Amino acid sequence: MDTSSSSVRLPCLALEQHGDGSNKPALFSISEKKAIAGNIPGLTNTNAWPTPQGWILVRDTASATTFLQNPHDSDDKIQLPHLPQDLPSRCSCLLSGKPAALTGGCVVLLVHPFATAIWYCRIGDDEEWAKHDYDIGIQAQDKEKVPICPIAACDGRFYFNADALGNIGVLEFAPTPAFASVEVAVDGEFDYVDSAQVFLVESEGELYMVSMVYEYGGGGVTD
Repeated sequence: MDTSSSSVRLPCLALEQHGDGSNKPALFSISEKKAIAGNIPGLTNTNAWPTPQGWILVRDTASATTFLQNPHDSDDKIQLPHLPQDLPSRCSCLLSGKPAALTGGCVVLLVHPFATAIWYCRIGDDEEWAKHDYDIGIQAQDKEKVPICPIAACDGRFYFNADALGNIGVLEFAPTPAFASVEVAVDGEFDYVDSAQVFLVESEGELYMVSMVYEYGGGGVTD
């Protein structure tokens, strides 16, 4: 297990790249505003999940290995138990904290984009990946179960499905998944809009709720 680094530079974008016979994603550094050169063994368009913390989760079927990869250094990786399921590339992947490989405790979380299921493991733990089917409510219109989307990690917990009223779901591993909710105060501007799309963003240890509000009466879109 390579433990040379417990943190990497600011996150990169892993973009699907097509054409020219390439099956590898194009990596782009947001902070440096340039493409990241280099060849990461085992990385393809369909088996990699970037994390907001800067690491990329890679599931290499050829070698039956799963690991966290530093996109800036092909030799810097943290080995994980092999993920047995072939999951969609649209899954959200997050870390509960800094992946200090020797101390353990950091949760690697995969959230299915449509199904109400999550997969998780702990760095430095001998346990295999675990799947958890959750039930956080029913959608009013089609009576289908509510999936987790969007989601962000902050201070060891995961926060998801924030709404314009200030209700935010909370997922904590203690050590098994435990779901709860919190309510935060929101700006009074929401009293005068027709709908809003809410995003959760972590920055420097703080959780932020970013809202794009819509006014159908001609007011347009505001942040």
